[in-house]
Amino acid sequence: MTPRIAITAGFAALLLGACQQEPPHISAAPPARAVVEVKPHAWPDPELEPSVTTASSGEPLAAGQPIPLAGSPPAAEAASAVRSTPLPRPDVTPPTAPENLVVEPTSERTVALRWSPSRDDVGLTGYEVLRAEAVIATVKGTRAAEENLHPGTAYCYTVRAVDAAKNASPPAGPVCASTPDLTPPTAPAQLTATALGETEVALSWTASTDEVGVTGYEVLREGHVVAGGPSVGAREKGLRAYTAYCYTVRAFDAAQNRSQPSPSACVHTPDLTPPSTPQNVVASATSDRSVQVLWQASTDNVRVEKYELVRERDLVMEPAGAWAEERDLHPGVRYCYTVRAVDPAGNRSPPSASACAITPDVTPPTVPDAVAAQPVSPSAMFVAWEPSTDDVGVAGYEVLRDGEVMAKVTATDAVATSLTGGKHCFRVRAFDRAGNRSSLSNAICGTTAEPGTPAGPFRLHAEPASEKAVRLTWHPSSQPGMVYRVYWENGKSIGATRLTGFSAIGLKPGEHHCYRVGAVDENGEESPRTLEACAASRSESLSAR
Repeated sequence: MTPRIAITAGFAALLLGACQQEPPHISAAPPARAVVEVKPHAWPDPELEPSVTTASSGEPLAAGQPIPLAGSPPAAEAASAVRSTPLPRPDVTPPTAPENLVVEPTSERTVALRWSPSRDDVGLTGYEVLRAEAVIATVKGTRAAEENLHPGTAYCYTVRAVDAAKNASPPAGPVCASTPDLTPPTAPAQLTATALGETEVALSWTASTDEVGVTGYEVLREGHVVAGGPSVGAREKGLRAYTAYCYTVRAFDAAQNRSQPSPSACVHTPDLTPPSTPQNVVASATSDRSVQVLWQASTDNVRVEKYELVRERDLVMEPAGAWAEERDLHPGVRYCYTVRAVDPAGNRSPPSASACAITPDVTPPTVPDAVAAQPVSPSAMFVAWEPSTDDVGVAGYEVLRDGEVMAKVTATDAVATSLTGGKHCFRVRAFDRAGNRSSLSNAICGTTAEPGTPAGPFRLHAEPASEKAVRLTWHPSSQPGMVYRVYWENGKSIGATRLTGFSAIGLKPGEHHCYRVGAVDENGEESPRTLEACAASRSESLSAR
């Protein structure tokens, strides 16, 4: 009860006592009652002293002081004064908005709020604290707190004042604050370390837990962070071979709280260091059958014991020094080498870059032998010879007619066309890929066929077909409709055909003959015969082998 209400109650008691006494100067009329003006629902202003005023004297009375009775005015006037007191009007004015709202965390799970008081024309009943538009607390003072929050989380609040008529002020805020995260994660467990070669170690562990969330991990070696990341594994590279390394791991959260380190895990890197790769490898031919290879020496953490000279994936030499020479090679061949270094532990360096050299081909082919010429027609002649040999390989032949090169061929025969009638002489020489040329063969001369003579076949080939037969094939005449007549020794005809092949049958095993073929036209005119081709039937049957 406010001080003013308390004074009013005392005043009523005094009136009751006055009615029970009959002072001499009081008339028989009804006694007068003191009238106190009280505003409904009024809260005292803390800056003012409570007071009341009597209807007779108008003097203020202190709280608790007895109220004197007055002899006048008469009771009728007092009653009239009571009836004239106005009825209370409704309170529709809201309080003012709270000011200076401050929100701050007091722990990782508690937020405190404070503000300056609001004002109201009647009086406040309290304040409502809201978060996310929901009232979370109602207080009478200018302070509040919310508990059981989440660490590391932002919270925003507004505050509004409320009076007895349920009028709410405009809200103060929102004002936000974040709860701190002060709890570190748990320590990682089951740390293992595994060597991945001589210079790298892989680590893995069991994940930590945290009330907010683990952000990442730090891998420590000798008190220094050497690796880390968000996953439960890490690698450290660039280590030394044959060295012991011990590690611990700790977790951290977004607030940079760090856990206790895990138990230590150690690993020993192996000795797998290979020598460096040989550099500047150079290969050069020292003759047409040898190649020398030179290179820059390798280095090793122990020493280089030897080198391996590799050609076409084959190990050809194991020199101790930084050079080697391979002999007994073939002329005119490209040889490519790589070199790798080997240390006493058997560690091999990567292979060097390849170096190549071509042995020179300085030897020409042999001279073509057994050159022969056959007239084919009045304007063409066929020339054939035995193949040449070469230490590398014959690339082809040059055919010279009357001293000039008329053709370059890879076969062992050629056809000279567009000739003038008469005698022509031919010579042949072989050449290899290096451009070496043999000497010219002996000249072979021949005369073209007489005018009007049919064009003959050429390039006759004979080979054994069985132990009783030899198979003959030839290039046909340029004229159609020819019949080909087959001859063997002494010009004896053994058959005829319109085809470009013939089998000489009825032979004895190993029987040898030399054959020639001529073309006969419909008038019975025969062309020049082919050059001889010799073969023997097989000496034994395939079934007997």
